[in-house]
Amino acid sequence: MSPGWLIAICVAGVILAPVMAILISAGLGYLVRYERCPSCGEKRLRTRQFYEATILVDGKRAPDAWGYYECEACGVRLKKGIRDAEYSRPPAEEWERETMGARGGRAQRG
Repeated sequence: MSPGWLIAICVAGVILAPVMAILISAGLGYLVRYERCPSCGEKRLRTRQFYEATILVDGKRAPDAWGYYECEACGVRLKKGIRDAEYSRPPAEEWERETMGARGGRAQRG
């Protein structure tokens, strides 16, 4: 193999490697984008709002987090915290307040 071909293969590899990395990461991102809905079983449960906080437990600081989720297949709206074993259905007022009532809305906590 001549040095010209070797250089061409190296240049092609340098150009294609970032493109392939982007395509692979986009594909993996799509695969893990949704969780399975406990209500209908479809893999269409999407995070609508997520909070992280620090709370006091027995006088000591501890991490806490909880999220609001909506199924794009059946429309069920759910809430789950890091300490919760199962999803729960938040009241409509809480959903509207925390997600600003919009699909994909971002609530601002003061």
